[in-house]
Amino acid sequence: MITMPMVNVYFCSMFLVLLIGHYGINNKVQSKLLVAVSLSLIFAILFIVSGFRTGVGDTYFYKHSYEIVGEKLAAGDMEGIKTLFAEELGFNALMVGLNYITPDPQILVLVMAFITNILNLKSIYKYARPFELGIYLYFATVIFYVTMNGMRQAFVASIFFCLGIQLIKKQKFFRYVILTLFLATFHNSALIFIPLYFIGKKEAWGKLFWWIAGFFIAATTAFRPFMPMVVEMLEGGRYDAYAQDMASGGEGVNTIRILIMLVPLVLAYLVKDDLKQQWEDSSLFIFMSLLNFGFMLLASQYLYFYRVCIYFELFNLALIPRCLGCLKGKISRIAYVYLIGFYALFCYYQVAITWGGNYTNIILGNILG
Repeated sequence: MITMPMVNVYFCSMFLVLLIGHYGINNKVQSKLLVAVSLSLIFAILFIVSGFRTGVGDTYFYKHSYEIVGEKLAAGDMEGIKTLFAEELGFNALMVGLNYITPDPQILVLVMAFITNILNLKSIYKYARPFELGIYLYFATVIFYVTMNGMRQAFVASIFFCLGIQLIKKQKFFRYVILTLFLATFHNSALIFIPLYFIGKKEAWGKLFWWIAGFFIAATTAFRPFMPMVVEMLEGGRYDAYAQDMASGGEGVNTIRILIMLVPLVLAYLVKDDLKQQWEDSSLFIFMSLLNFGFMLLASQYLYFYRVCIYFELFNLALIPRCLGCLKGKISRIAYVYLIGFYALFCYYQVAITWGGNYTNIILGNILG
């Protein structure tokens, strides 16, 4: 197999989907065939890069878990299988089912990448205006990279982004709870979605918005002083590893990432009147962006709070383009160029400098090798 710097693969893919989106899917294009072909090409890029990778982030550990499940099945260890089903039933059942098809763990990566990316692409196409900026930000805000790291949470987030917000908008509470409980079988942190239902119809920039903002600021300020109490609560349970990490003074995210998550909220506030008039769903997306920023703020005190952001950062892929759409004429064009450059710099900093690493791909390795 051929190994390449991750940043090269990532940036080539990012600008390729931007070009395809710009020329094939925009307000001036009337051809449904061209739009369909363009979307198919973009999905093919997402799926090939993500689904046929051999590494990146936690991919190795997911593959290893898949192999352990296969070993239990091959050995007839039904007690071991029952233990797997005791927690996060959905994900473990998926691994068991796929093992009956093949013991090759690559199938798990393929299935998760297919579902996650096709749902995210569908949602970006539905909500982002202009679309090409939304799909560009999917890369540039490193969300696409994260889908190849926190696979389970990214999978859950894609379903929530596609289906959950529809149920909030239609006020289908029972169906929403059923969906949330289903998603919790893939990652139990998805239970955080339940209280989100009650803010879905609230107006942004009202009292609730500022109460939530104040809560996150207060929680971030108080986290370190109260951390010994949190560690004591978590010790001895399934989150003991996190407790030990906290006790050892676990690191937090850097300030740059926090500021990046503040950008959509600042933009939304600057155009709040026009945004509300032009987009009826704006308040829901602004609230989700606020939660994204809030948990990133907490992640400055302890890194793993960032994992919760995976559920909310997708909403910025629609919010930022919609904010840009509220600008007119020359200002809009200048802001568009600045946003492309600004997020490209952040993406390079995050992928090339902070994370680094190499990339290998089964298909690309066979073609280029």
